[in-house]
Amino acid sequence: MDYKDWIQNRAEELAEEQYDRDFYDLPDNLQIEVWNRAEADYHDHEADKIDAAYDRAIERNMSKRIPGEVRCPRCSGECSLTSYSRLAVCQKCGLRFDY
Repeated sequence: MDYKDWIQNRAEELAEEQYDRDFYDLPDNLQIEVWNRAEADYHDHEADKIDAAYDRAIERNMSKRIPGEVRCPRCSGECSLTSYSRLAVCQKCGLRFDY
């Protein structure tokens, strides 16, 4: 479904939910208001999809990393990684650093 179809469907849903009328039966000013709300909902929907994709990519990236993949810049020891961040902790000297 493309951008305009999504917004059109959402505008029709909003018109039914809020005014109990068909979108095209609304006065022009309400059609514009409902369309703008539908457009904002579309942008929120797309932003949520982007956020979810980003979170999945971060999780996938973190799950691929294993201790020993990151080496300490001070002593070259193996590091353990904290989940959901880019922080590593050296198992040998205890140094904490972003990787």
